[in-house]
Amino acid sequence: MSQKRKNLSQSTITEQIAIKRSKRNQEQSFSGPSTSQGRTKGRAGRVLKVCMRNFMCHSSLQVKLDPNTNYIIGRNGSGKSAILTALIVGLGGKARLTNRGANMKAFIKVGEVSALVEITLTNTGPAAYNPSELGHEITIIRSFTAAGGNSYKLKSASGQVISTSLREITRVIEALNIHVDNPICILNQDVARTFLNTNDPTKKYEMFMKATCLDSVKSEYKIAVKNKNSTIGLLQGKLEALRILEVEVKKWFKKYKAFEAMSDIERKKKCLEIESVWAQINEIEEELREKEEKLEEITNDLQSFTDLVQNKADRKNEMNEKIEQIRQQLLEIRNMEAANRDLMEEKRKILHKLRETFVGKKNEITAIENIINRKNGDKKNIEDEISNSSTNQNNRLKVIEERDAKMVSLEKKILDIKKLFETADNDLMQTRNALEHKRSEENNIRKELEDLNESIRHRQTKIRNMKSDENNSVSVYGGNMQRILQAINAAKEQFSKQPRGPVGSYIKLKDRKWALAIEDFVSQGMLMSFCVDNQKDAKILSRIFSEAGGGPKPTIICSKFHDRIHNYSSNKVDAPHGCIAMIDAMIVKDPIITNCLIDQLSIETVLLISSNDLARQLMSDAGKVPKNCSRAVTLCGDQFYPDPNYRSYSCRNKQPRYLQVSVADVIRNYEEEIKNFMHNHEVVERQTRSVSQDAQKLSREVQNLQNKMIKLETAQGKIQREINDLKFQVLPSEPNIEILAEEMKEISKIIESKQNDLQKISEDVDTIKQHIKDVEGEYSNLKLISKGLETRMTPLLEEVTDSETQLKQIDINTRRHTEKIEQCRKKVVDTKKECDMKKKFLNEKLQSAVPLGSRIETDRPLEVVLAELRDIEQQLADIRTSMGDKMMVTQEYMRYQEKYDKTKVKVDQIQACVDQINKTLESRARSYQKLAEYIGVRVREMFTGVLKMRQFKGTVEIDHDKHTLQLVVIPQHGASQGTGQTHILSGGERSFSTVAFLHALWQVTEHPFYFLDEFDVFMDKVNRRTVMDILLEHAKEHTELQYVFLTPQDISSVIGDKDITVHRMADPERNTTPK
Repeated sequence: MSQKRKNLSQSTITEQIAIKRSKRNQEQSFSGPSTSQGRTKGRAGRVLKVCMRNFMCHSSLQVKLDPNTNYIIGRNGSGKSAILTALIVGLGGKARLTNRGANMKAFIKVGEVSALVEITLTNTGPAAYNPSELGHEITIIRSFTAAGGNSYKLKSASGQVISTSLREITRVIEALNIHVDNPICILNQDVARTFLNTNDPTKKYEMFMKATCLDSVKSEYKIAVKNKNSTIGLLQGKLEALRILEVEVKKWFKKYKAFEAMSDIERKKKCLEIESVWAQINEIEEELREKEEKLEEITNDLQSFTDLVQNKADRKNEMNEKIEQIRQQLLEIRNMEAANRDLMEEKRKILHKLRETFVGKKNEITAIENIINRKNGDKKNIEDEISNSSTNQNNRLKVIEERDAKMVSLEKKILDIKKLFETADNDLMQTRNALEHKRSEENNIRKELEDLNESIRHRQTKIRNMKSDENNSVSVYGGNMQRILQAINAAKEQFSKQPRGPVGSYIKLKDRKWALAIEDFVSQGMLMSFCVDNQKDAKILSRIFSEAGGGPKPTIICSKFHDRIHNYSSNKVDAPHGCIAMIDAMIVKDPIITNCLIDQLSIETVLLISSNDLARQLMSDAGKVPKNCSRAVTLCGDQFYPDPNYRSYSCRNKQPRYLQVSVADVIRNYEEEIKNFMHNHEVVERQTRSVSQDAQKLSREVQNLQNKMIKLETAQGKIQREINDLKFQVLPSEPNIEILAEEMKEISKIIESKQNDLQKISEDVDTIKQHIKDVEGEYSNLKLISKGLETRMTPLLEEVTDSETQLKQIDINTRRHTEKIEQCRKKVVDTKKECDMKKKFLNEKLQSAVPLGSRIETDRPLEVVLAELRDIEQQLADIRTSMGDKMMVTQEYMRYQEKYDKTKVKVDQIQACVDQINKTLESRARSYQKLAEYIGVRVREMFTGVLKMRQFKGTVEIDHDKHTLQLVVIPQHGASQGTGQTHILSGGERSFSTVAFLHALWQVTEHPFYFLDEFDVFMDKVNRRTVMDILLEHAKEHTELQYVFLTPQDISSVIGDKDITVHRMADPERNTTPK
C-alpha cells in the first residue's frame, strides 16, 4: 500500500495526497484528478477543481477533486465546510443556502474587501452542454466585494470568457442537472444535523420532494395549469369578439329594417336633440356645483391653514414667553444662589466669631473660677496662717523654692503648647487650602457634568433633526445647511454666478478607505466652505448665512470661476508603487471645486501612503522623497513633511464626518458619541462623589484642628494663669494678725465680686451657645436652599433646550403652512374664475334652450344621450343614403352574419381545445400521483434494506395528501422502546438513519456529483464503518458520478483503496490572537 498526502493550506496547495491501494504494495505517483482520462469518462457536470481567494478563513486555496470518490478530512476549523460553501455560492447559490452567512459580504475574509470563487466542471459525455464552444471543461468564476458588488464569468476549456451573465450560467447549471439547493446533491452539516432532530413531518416531506425533483414536476404541472388559464383567457377574448360581432349583426339588421320606421326615428331624433340640450345644462350645473363645492373646500383649507399659522404664531409667542420666563427664573435662581452664597459666607464668619467669643468667655469663666479658688485658698491660708503663725516662718523658704521650680516647669509646658499650636495652625491653613481646592474641583466637575448633559442633549437634538430629514444627504453638514442651500436657490437671480458648496458635497472617493486621510488634510472647515466668483456674490452669500443662523457661518472662498481644470501636470507628485496622489484618489464633479482645492491646498502635490512605516521611509530621507511631494498623509490620517524639514503630526479624528458618510453613518456616530458621553458622565459622577467625600473629610479635619487649637489656647491660658498666680503668690512672712485680718476682708470682697462676674459671664455663655446653635441651623438651611436651587436649575435648562427645539419645528411648520396658504389663495382665484365662466356659459345655454320649450327632466348622462342621438342621426343618414340602394345594406348585413358564423366556429374549436387540456392535465395529475407513489415505494424499500444491515427495523411513511413524511426507525436493541421516532435516537443512530435515507434517495435520483459534510460526526465506529461501506459500494457501482465526503473523523479504514482520493486540510492556527 502506497500513500501520498497533500496538505491544503490558506496560501496555496502545498501537497495533495492520493492514497491508493495496490495489491503489489508498490508506490505509485499521483498527478491529480484533472488528467485527460478523468475528463473524458463519466457524466458532465462533475467538479474538477475549486479555487478560493480571500474566502472565509482561506486567503488562497485550490482543491483538485477526483472524478469519482473523494474524502476531505481535517480538524474542526480547518476550512472543510468553506469548500462546500464556495461550491454553493460559486455555482450561483444564495448566501442563505449555505447556513453560513446572511449575505455574500459575510464570506469575505476578515481584513479584506473582496473575494473570488472559481469552479471547474467536466463537460464530456452525452449530457455535455455546447461542447463545440465550451470544450471539455467549464469554468465558472464568481467575485464579490464588501460593498455589495457581484460579478460572474463563464470560461471555456481554452480560458476564453464566453459570458458574464448569471442567466447563461444558470442555464448551463440547469442543463447539467446541478441543483445546489437540493440537499441530496449538496448536504451541509446543518441540514444533516437538524433533519432527523425535527418533529415537523412537513419539513421532511419538503426535503423529500426537493431531493426527488417531484417539486419540479409539480411546478411544471402548475405551469401547464397556467397555460390552460391563458387559453381560457384567449377563449374569453374570442367570446368578447363574438359578442361585438353579434352587436354589429343586430345593428345592420336594424338598418335593414329601418326603412320601415323613418318617421318614428325623426320624432325620436327631435326628442333626443331637446334632451341633449337639457342634459348638457344638467352637466354644466353639476360641474358648477362641483366647482363651488371645491371653492368652498379650498376656502375652508385656506382658513384652516391661516388658523394653523396664527396658532403657530400664538404658540411661538407663548413658547418665547415661556422661554423668557424660564430664563428669568434661571436668572432669579442664579441671583438667589449668589445671594445664598453671600449669606452662607456671612453666617460662616458670624459662626467663627461666635465660636471665638464662646472660647473667650469659657476662658474668662475658667480664669474667674481659678481666681475664686485661689482667693479661697488664700483665705484659707490666712486662716491657717493666723492659727498656725508659729510654724509659717519655718516653711517660708521652702514655699519660695517650690514656687520657683513650679514656675520653670510651667513655662516649659507653655513653650511646648506654643509649638503644638503653631503646628496645628500650619495644618489648619494647609487643610483649608486643600478644602478650598476640593470645593473648586467639585464646582469644576459639576460644570463638566453640565457640559456633558448639554453635549448629550445637543447630539440628541441633532439625531432627531437628522432622522426627520434622513433622505437628505446634505444634512450631514448641519441642520442649517439645507436652509442655506434653499436660500441660495431662492436668491440665485441675485448672484452673477451660482455659488458652489458645501465643498465636501462635490467630492467623492474612488476608494472609501482614504476618507479619514483626505478629510483630515482638507479639514472639516474647508469641506463646509462655499466658493463664489466675486466679492459681490460673497457679500450676498454672507447675508444669507447670517439670516439662516443655526451655528457658525461656513467659510466663503472668493476666487474667479473657471470651467476648465487647471493644468497641474508639472506640479503633480510622482507617486511610487503602492501610493497615490490625493487628486487621483478623488472624484470631484465640478471643475470649480477642483481648482479651489488645487489653489487652496495644492492637493496635486499631496501623496497618500497606506502605512506610517512606508511614509517614514519615504519622507525622512531627501533622496527618497518623491518628486513634487509637499506632504504625505497615511490611512490613519497622520501627516508627514518631507526631509530636510521632516516632521510628522498625528490625526486626532478616528473616523470621517463628511466624506463618503451617509446620514445613517452620522446618526450612528452621534449615538456612539452619546454612549461615550454617558460613560464619561458616569465617571465624572463618581469623581464628584469622591471629591465631595474628600471635601467633607477635609471639612471635618478643619473642625478638628480648630477644636484642637481652642484646647491648646485654653491649656496655654490656664498654665499662664498658674504662672501669674505663682508670681503674685503671697509668701509666708512674719505673722501679723491685724494685717492678715485686713487681707481676709479684702479677699472676701474679691471672691464675692468674682462670683457675681462668674454668674454674669455664665449667662453670656448660655446666650452665645444658643446663638451658635441658631446660626448653625441657619447655615444648614442655607446649604439645603443652595442644593434645592441647583436641583431646580437642571429641569429648567432642559426645558429651555426642548422649547428652543420646538420653536425651530414651529418655524419650519409655519413656513410650510404659509406656502400652503399662498397655494390655496391662488386656487381660490383660479376656481372663482372657473365658476364665473361656468355661470356665464350656463346662462348662454339656458337662453338658447328657451325656444325649445319647457325643461325636460332627464337623469341620463350627456354622453349617453349624444351617443344615442348620433346613432339615430347615423341611422337616418344611412337610411337616406340607402333609400335608393337597399342592396348595400343587405350585403353588409350578410357579411357580418357570415363573419359571426365563422367566429362562432373558432370559439367552439377553442372550447374543445380547453376541454382536451383539462383531460390532459387530469391524466398528468394521475401520472404524477403514480410516479410519487412509485418513488415512495422505491425509497421505502431501499431505506428498509439499508437498515437491515445493522439489524434495524423501520420504514418511510409518506402522505402526499397531507404533505408529510415520517421516518420510523427501531434499532436492534430498541424493539420495545416506543414508536421509533428519529428524534429520540442516539446521535450515531440518527446519523446512520440519515445516511440510509440519503442512500435510498440516491437510488431514485441522479446528479453529476454528491457532497456530504460531516455526516458521520455522531456515529460510533460500527455505524461509521457500515455507512462508509454502503457509500463506497454505491460510489463503485456508479463510477460515472462523483462523490465527495467531508469529515473531521479518522478514515484509516478506507485509506489504501485505489479508487479513493483523500485530501487533508492543514490544521487550524489555534494560538494566534485575532486582530
